Amino acid sequence: MNNKPKPDDRSDNVGRIQDNISMTIQNIHRADEMIEKTSDNKMKKELEEKNKRRQNALKGMRSEIRDEALYNEQSSSNQQNDNKYVADLYDNYFEGSE
Repeated sequence: MNNKPKPDDRSDNVGRIQDNISMTIQNIHRADEMIEKTSDNKMKKELEEKNKRRQNALKGMRSEIRDEALYNEQSSSNQQNDNKYVADLYDNYFEGSE
């Protein structure tokens, strides 16, 4: 049996992280809507706590996407401008939320 590790394929990481960021932001908005609609204080508190964790996760994903974009810049000069643009987009988005 041959147990060779898979090669490090980071080619789709930026897209995957972007998808995760989009879904997390969508979940934050949905939770905010539920907080507005519910009268259950326990549920409100739980949703607010989840949203705090989601905001922290977004900060981590921001850092991760920046790292991946910079890695891809070094690895492939063809994608340099696209990756910098993506990294700058997320930097600009998060500047207002910190």
